[in-house]
This record gives sequence, C-alpha cells and structure tokens, in this order.
Amino acid sequence: MSPEELSHWYARAAIYAFPARYEPFGLSVLEAALSGCALVLGDIPRLREMWGDAAVFANPDVARRWRGRSIV
Repeated sequence: MSPEELSHWYARAAIYAFPARYEPFGLSVLEAALSGCALVLGDIPRLREMWGDAAVFANPDVARRWRGRSIV
C-alpha cells in the first residue's frame, strides 16, 4: 500500500495488532500509535522496552488471543 492508503486505514482503525515473534523494526507500530490506535503487540522484550505501558502485550503463539477473544 502507498503511505496515503496506510494513513487512511490507520485513521479508521481503533486497534492495531502486531503479533511479532522476533525483534522487528516496528515503524508500522509507531505509525499506528501516532494515528491514535490502541496497540496490541507481541510479548517480546524489545517491544515491551519500547512501548511499556502504552500497549497491551500478548503471546504471539497463542492464536486464540489474536482472534478477538480476551487478550489480558
């Protein structure tokens, strides 16, 4: 998608889910956060270090948690 298309979708979204299993660069997470999305991120040390209390973290290997059931 173009940057304009991504901005459109971020602006429409309430939640951004990023089930990372390894240390990502995370630019898409920053873009989503700047657009006002609530963040649900993979529970890995780097994302916890970067986002702390600004996100909810879930095990990326527990699929049911990423399909709309309880995350916390």
